[in-house]
Amino acid sequence: MFAQTTQCFKIIAAALDQAGSGLLDIVRTRVILTDIDNWKPAIEVRKAYCRDARPVDTIMAVTRFVNPEWLVEIEVDAVVAH
Repeated sequence: MFAQTTQCFKIIAAALDQAGSGLLDIVRTRVILTDIDNWKPAIEVRKAYCRDARPVDTIMAVTRFVNPEWLVEIEVDAVVAH
């Protein structure tokens, strides 16, 4: 869980950077898990990446993702004042 969540945030950081934005612009996160009991390690990673942004957070569980090896998906909303 920790490794997959970290990878999600690396991908998010790269996408935001490519869009001329960054992690500080995140205002909302959605942490989607296949096992809700794994929320603590996922949130620890989210806290590390969003420490300064302090976004609103939603945590939810789903039955499964398309790839059964995926344990977590992260969605973020970011607001850029350009």
